[in-house]
Amino acid sequence: MAALAVKYGAGYVVMHNPCGSAAVAEYEQGIVEEVRKFFLDALTLAGKCGLPKSRLCLDMGFGFGKSYNDNLEILRNMQWLRFKGIALLAACSRKRFIGEASGEKNSALRDSGTVAANTAAIMGGADIIRLILCGLSLVLEPFCAIVPYSLLMRAGLNTEVSTSTFSSLKRNARAFRHRSIRLVLSLLFAKFT
Repeated sequence: MAALAVKYGAGYVVMHNPCGSAAVAEYEQGIVEEVRKFFLDALTLAGKCGLPKSRLCLDMGFGFGKSYNDNLEILRNMQWLRFKGIALLAACSRKRFIGEASGEKNSALRDSGTVAANTAAIMGGADIIRLILCGLSLVLEPFCAIVPYSLLMRAGLNTEVSTSTFSSLKRNARAFRHRSIRLVLSLLFAKFT
């Protein structure tokens, strides 16, 4: 796949998915170490194919071959899955582990948990968040403010944004983080207390 990305000038998203979404794999070295090793192997292969880092994106594969505890472990330890110059994607939106943490069986009603998980992912270093937008109208505006702010700060692009716009994004992001902290904590520590 990396060779095709090089041939056609495309980007390449590498997702950790050892056995699909229905099965749960066993991770002898722990989930974070297994995903990190998978990413390192993928980066080595991409490098051998000549694919530049700027066209790579790593996806931890939330919900694919992972237990409830595995997903939370990844969310808590994303800093170990970051590699300089390579985008990190989190796709937590309405996943089963959010339903388990919140007790919500209907995936369409997991938007609050999705916001909490995505906030934790952004705070953990995610560069890209994949969202299912249906039903997020009440929480989408402040959430959208945190994403650009996070990306601007990480990319060092704050000089290209007007002072008032940047201050507004920063204020909205800070307010959203404070409002979300309870949701994040309840998601991350559900069933562990």
